[in-house]
This record gives sequence, C-alpha cells and structure tokens, in this order.
Amino acid sequence: NMPCGSTASRLLTGTVKTELNNDVRDAKVSIMDNNNSEIGYRMSTTTGEYAFDPMVAANQTVVPSRDDNHRNGISTADIIAIQKHILGSQALTTGYKMIAADVNKSNSITAADLVELRKLVLFKIDKFSNNTSFRFVDKKYNLTTGNVFSTSFPEKATLTTAEVNNVFVNFVAVKVGDVNDNAVVNLTGTPEERSGKTLSFNVADANYTAGETVKVTMNAASFNNINGYQFTTNFDNQRLEFVGFEAGKLNINDDNFGFTMLENGKITTSWSNPTAVSVNDNEGLFTLVFRNCEYF
Repeated sequence: NMPCGSTASRLLTGTVKTELNNDVRDAKVSIMDNNNSEIGYRMSTTTGEYAFDPMVAANQTVVPSRDDNHRNGISTADIIAIQKHILGSQALTTGYKMIAADVNKSNSITAADLVELRKLVLFKIDKFSNNTSFRFVDKKYNLTTGNVFSTSFPEKATLTTAEVNNVFVNFVAVKVGDVNDNAVVNLTGTPEERSGKTLSFNVADANYTAGETVKVTMNAASFNNINGYQFTTNFDNQRLEFVGFEAGKLNINDDNFGFTMLENGKITTSWSNPTAVSVNDNEGLFTLVFRNCEYF
C-alpha cells in the first residue's frame, strides 16, 4: 500500500510499427490531459520505440501523429490496386490497407480517392487535401475489413488512473495512399522498385523548322497485358513549346497528365486500367504536341 498523500506513478513506453512490423521513425507521440492540452511528447526512434519519464498516473490520452512527404510510397501501382478493390475484382485484404486507400478520409473508398492519388503522383498537388500522410490505430484494437469504416477505429489510446507502473501502448502506422506497403518509414529503409518491368515506347526521329507543329507519338513496344504506367517526359523547353496531347489507343485525358513542371521541360503522366490492356507494336498510344519555337 502506498502511504497517504502519495501519488501512483506510470512509466509509459511503446512502439510505432506498420502492419508488416516495420519500425516507424519520427512519429510524434503526445500525451494530452483532460483539456486536450499537450503535456509532453516523444519522437519514435529508428527502432520505432518511444519512452516517457515516470509521471503521475492521471487520466490521459496518448496521440501519435506524423505528417510529412505525402508522396512517399505512392505510385500508379497503388491506384491500380484501389481501382480493383472498388470494382470488386480484387479486394484489399486488411483493414489497414483500406484505411490507406481512403485518401480523402471519407470513411469510404471511391473514385474520388483515385482522383486525388493520381494528382499527387503527377505532382499536381503535394499533399492530401483532407488527410495527413500517416494515420494510426491502437494495436490492441481488432481492426478488420468488416469494421474499418462501420465504427470509429481508435487513433489514440485512453489511459485512466488505474493504469500504473509499466504501461505499454503500441500503435500500427498506416501510410495513406500506400496500399502495397513500399513507403520508406525509417531512414534505414530502401525504396522498392515500382514494378519489375520497364515499359518501352517507340518514338520516331525527325527534323523540324521554326514555328512548325511537332507531334511526338508514343508508339507501343511490347505493350502486353499492362495495367498501368507512370513516367516523366523531358523536353527542351528552349526549343519546344508544349501545345497539348492527343489520345490514341489508350483512353486518356487531362487527368492522366501533370503540367506543373513545363517551365522545367518536364511532363508527368500516369495511366491505369483495372483490366490489363494490350496494344500491337508501333500503334500510337498517345501523342504529345509541341510547337518548334527555335528561330535562327
């Protein structure tokens, strides 16, 4: 028994890891009082751990957060996987992946999530409009694909005065938008290749005169059973002025291109289709249209 007037203490420690048990560094773990005011915080280490000094065992809330590099781990491969989930052809297999797919934090997975994700891939935006780069779930919670959106999953842990001595609170971190688990969540991590394949295009060489329209057609080369691609086209913006694009064998529109880096001579593009597509060699997939602005 503790003497009169003494106060029970608590030693709070825990871990922040992904559902694959990868250590998450630089998550801020805050302790909030009853007025939701922060009374202290720790940053998770390279081993995904955090530890507070001994404290009074009061009613408190433990809240993790991290909001950096929204583009981390995101590619057209994630868009394809979410498209397949929406269409019902290949469902996401865990509740954590479903949280990752809910890019706009609407408690549902819809085409609106795909639109925002593609904007991020194309550098049209740099962060999600209504979400942080990471979300967190109390590891003790039994998260399933059935309950992930039907009830509010705990993004923080509540501690009462009864929780004393050594108290452990662990969280599962979810990188929003990354449903294939290749975000780098620790400085010791290594980014994975987006896919095992390199896609090639055939582009014809030609000479052009000043003021002439220049059409650069991306022709298929071994374009067999392709679900999607993303790449950046570099062009000499001192000699060429971008005018627009023309669809070919692929169903593309403005949503498939990013034009925010034209002044740097770069055009980003991302295309995906939940059903694999094949196009005969040397058939035009799409065409980029420029004007030759070089005068001699």
